[in-house]
Amino acid sequence: EFIEKSAEILKKKKQIIIYGPAGTGKTWSVKGLVKSFSGFDFDTLNSNGQLKFITFHQSFAYEEFIEGLK
Repeated sequence: EFIEKSAEILKKKKQIIIYGPAGTGKTWSVKGLVKSFSGFDFDTLNSNGQLKFITFHQSFAYEEFIEGLK
């Protein structure tokens, strides 16, 4: 269910933010979502630069993180 709902969001918004406590399967879920959405393996897309995986640090607010990207 997560993958189907997330794929719909990605089609509309072109990005998605997944959050939650450590150890709840976020990374595992994203890898499955990438495979389902693109048909390609996460590690392949990541290694050739087509996909970036970013992790927030808990000491930063979302706004601080976005400013850092700019």
